[in-house]
Amino acid sequence: MPRILCVGDLMLDVMVLIDSPINYASDTPAKISTHGGGAAANTATWLSYSGNEVHFVARTGDDVAADSVIAELDSWNIRH
Repeated sequence: MPRILCVGDLMLDVMVLIDSPINYASDTPAKISTHGGGAAANTATWLSYSGNEVHFVARTGDDVAADSVIAELDSWNIRH
């Protein structure tokens, strides 16, 4: 199995799903979720999903958001 190193961005993506017309003069109901993201992190995830041994290098903050995206890397067995 190949060992692959990904170096780059680790981000927290905010996804907003709107299933109704936008109310420009008021609030629009939406479902909001957060997920790990960043080009290198997304690549690392797909490579791990494909059965590769993946190592990932990035800088993170020291906060709950960073803990969340690092936990996602752990769930994909990505070494960091």
